[in-house]
Amino acid sequence: KNLLSRNLVCDTCRMKKTIYILTLLSLIFISKVNALPDFESDSVTYVKDFNGDNIPDSIFIIRGYEGWIYKVLQIRIHSSLTGNSYKIQHTDYRAFHQFCSLVLLPDEMLKPQNNQLLDSIVKHYGFKEKEVTPALDWLMKGYQNYASSSDSLFSFFIKVNPIFYKDSLPYPHITHKIIAKDTTQTLWKRYVDNEDSLLNYALLKYYGHNHIRRGVKTRLDTTNSKYEIHSTAHGIYIKKNNQYAWVFHTDAYLTGGPIKLRFPSIGKIYLHDDYIVFHHIPGFMGRNRVFVINILNGNIGKLNLKGLDFDSDNLRDLKISVNKNEIQIDTSTRKFDNDSTEYKIKTFDFNEIKNRLK
Repeated sequence: KNLLSRNLVCDTCRMKKTIYILTLLSLIFISKVNALPDFESDSVTYVKDFNGDNIPDSIFIIRGYEGWIYKVLQIRIHSSLTGNSYKIQHTDYRAFHQFCSLVLLPDEMLKPQNNQLLDSIVKHYGFKEKEVTPALDWLMKGYQNYASSSDSLFSFFIKVNPIFYKDSLPYPHITHKIIAKDTTQTLWKRYVDNEDSLLNYALLKYYGHNHIRRGVKTRLDTTNSKYEIHSTAHGIYIKKNNQYAWVFHTDAYLTGGPIKLRFPSIGKIYLHDDYIVFHHIPGFMGRNRVFVINILNGNIGKLNLKGLDFDSDNLRDLKISVNKNEIQIDTSTRKFDNDSTEYKIKTFDFNEIKNRLK
């Protein structure tokens, strides 16, 4: 009996020890899996005369992550020229809902003597291309020419005059440019959390690579005797007489869009004379939209779809009918078995739309 008791105690002790070791190993494993890179664990300091005054300056770069999602870069700069120090932080969203991100810059960075310092910042952020693509050019002009509306026909307008390129249209790519707050006020307000920021300049990064749709750069959607209408995952451009022009670009803060740019936002496209009508797909739990584009002048109107019961569903099969007099939006394709919701059809006067978009 005593021997049996001792054996049971020993077995219990061994079991507890085994459980303890396994628990400890599990905790170590979990901590390794869930550990996020610490800023200080991935940092580097560059000491160089960046502004050409024969006095060494320094750039201290910290790399890390917020959660599992956003890449964060911090740059701490000490300018020996002025004795001032700066900390610049950039969150790299890349494939989320927005096509751009802004790195706010101290005004002093734009002075000619700091050109080399600014070039070094650009280099260490990984901003390689300087050329503005036609897609980004359209997007920035779209922000400058946005107007809200509250009538029964339209929710908002965007106007960007088409700029034609002969023979080919440069494809969107990752690029950057310096922007000023006073010339990009709408975009600045949408992208900068603190609208009252004392900073007046920013380095804009554009994630043009998100236009590729499942490995395909473009598709030909529809044609008539005057135009070919092509689309990317998030944009529309036209071809006319061997010339190309960008006419639409999705961006979450301008047109609305999917929560992640991996989900295409350009749905079915319809072409009638000089007008494009298309379904703008929101992605998961977004708001479906229908836009009308006047190709001749670049005027765009988002139709007011209030009253249609399809705000929070991804209706890739939304039915749109277009003729010379009417645009009809039909949500009946959304109906499921045992669904008692009353789905509606909304009809718009196409002639009135054309008059508004002249």
